Amino acid sequence: MAAEQEPYTLLDLSPVLRSIMAARGLSVADMARMAGVSKSAMEKYLAGPSSPRAVAVASLARALNISTDALVFGEFYEMTEKAAHRAAVDGFIKLLRDLKSDPELSRTFAELEPGSDALSDFTMRVALDRADDVHRQFVGRHFRILPATTTIKR
Repeated sequence: MAAEQEPYTLLDLSPVLRSIMAARGLSVADMARMAGVSKSAMEKYLAGPSSPRAVAVASLARALNISTDALVFGEFYEMTEKAAHRAAVDGFIKLLRDLKSDPELSRTFAELEPGSDALSDFTMRVALDRADDVHRQFVGRHFRILPATTTIKR
């Protein structure tokens, strides 16, 4: 016979909600509107353990484009960490392929002296460009991006 689990009486959504708010630049009012709850209810969820309605949890998860499991149990962090690592690996592989297949990139890289300031500048510029590309792709895949016309109050 399986051991009985204690039922949840309170949920702490605050770590996941705060992380998403910071990553997407959302205010408490934005989050409340997305969840279909009052600003004071959202402030309770952000304050720590609370008793959110199931409808609010489902609405919030849908609006944030994450699963309810991710919102309630914090699996969001593990999923995004793995996805971020995969995006970084994919970006690095693409850079290595581009060094072989992009004539201008290959030529410039080959002409620079090892250890030179010019090589350091070149590699930093390429790395930052590629990091920006990976970041945009990762965010676009794993987070709902607000339309450019959306006004966010901070």
